[in-house]
Amino acid sequence: MNTQSKAELSDNSALLVKAQKLLQKKFRQRENLFLVEGVSTIFEGLNRKKIQNIFYSKNYKDNRNILDLAHQFDVNSYLVSERAIKALSDTKNPVEIMAVASSTIGVLAPEDLENFRKIVFLDSVRDPGNAGTIIRGAAAFGIDAVCFSGDSVDPTNSKTIRATTGSIFQVPIYVNSDLNIFEDKGFKIYLTAIDGELELTQVPIDEKQVWVFSNEAHGVSEFKKPLKKVKIAIKPQTESLNVAQAATVIMFYLSNKI
Repeated sequence: MNTQSKAELSDNSALLVKAQKLLQKKFRQRENLFLVEGVSTIFEGLNRKKIQNIFYSKNYKDNRNILDLAHQFDVNSYLVSERAIKALSDTKNPVEIMAVASSTIGVLAPEDLENFRKIVFLDSVRDPGNAGTIIRGAAAFGIDAVCFSGDSVDPTNSKTIRATTGSIFQVPIYVNSDLNIFEDKGFKIYLTAIDGELELTQVPIDEKQVWVFSNEAHGVSEFKKPLKKVKIAIKPQTESLNVAQAATVIMFYLSNKI
């Protein structure tokens, strides 16, 4: 039954205590839940039927009728104190509405690849902002899935979630992926590199592809064959692109909108 609390929920309530534990990775993984904040991300989560509970403070201005939408989807929403809102966030000045979401993260299996043609693979990408930006780009440009190596950042990290601006709910995401699974299913695997032997425009976009992005020089050490290296043409006097910038350029190219 849907509840929208009028009385303030106690800071020590079981619901809030459980939600606060989701700031820790081990609890997110155990419960298969994560925290989201902000109107746009919660709005998208509601439409994807991934939001379980919503917590909002008395200062929250419901300009997009999030609480009404939650009621329509039979999602409980609770009035909580400012202190409780701050306890649910890792930022100094959190927004006035937070939510608990069901995890959309899976472990990749061979059968998952049957309907995929364009995949992004993050190898040792540990910066949550970069990871979230790449997920956002993948959703925008129609990438079929984003895969994280085991030593990349946790995709349910709160900073990663914020950087996705709701796109975390729009594209399939997998963790602990092994690159070899893709070759076994007929995917061509490309690695972006300054010393790439191929220009980006030389890569055909009509084949099944995995694009590997890494912050580590040694990267993709577990793959059994050399990868095809691809470079993005930039002016010689400029610095190289960071991983999120490079991924965005390539995902735009793959979207065939040039």
